[in-house]
Amino acid sequence: MQALAEILCNSKVCSAVARQAAGLQLKILLTSKEEKLKRKYQRRWVSLPISTRTCIKDSLLGSLGTEVNHPRCVAQCLAYITAAELNPDEYAHSTTHYLVNDILSSLNGLLEQSNSAEAVREAAIETVGLICQEAVKHFKLLAINLLLNQLFYNENFDFL
Repeated sequence: MQALAEILCNSKVCSAVARQAAGLQLKILLTSKEEKLKRKYQRRWVSLPISTRTCIKDSLLGSLGTEVNHPRCVAQCLAYITAAELNPDEYAHSTTHYLVNDILSSLNGLLEQSNSAEAVREAAIETVGLICQEAVKHFKLLAINLLLNQLFYNENFDFL
């Protein structure tokens, strides 16, 4: 997974086609439409060492806004990772709680920074929206609250 994330996030060396292919493969490893398989993949994700999960998450967050294709694989992968971390069976663990808070606060930071590029802010909003779609019901409120605060209360956010 880490090698795929490195290809997906390397916009300077890897072609857009290679990055998209790596993103699709990473998504296949993170989620499934079949619920039983999806839970298995989520358990596999949280069983990875925290250092590996953090490295992948940081790489993905750092590459938001670098993709030209829609939907963005980076945003989707971050949403699937957050959904795995928000699994009620895993969320009680302090490392999982830390990763979820880190992802959401990083996205919030990207939205609050007035010097963030429009593509980065757009990708961050897309990521929050995808997290809302993927997250377990009682955790959706966290992501929705973040998005609404940015849309309606942050004076640095230009949406016109």
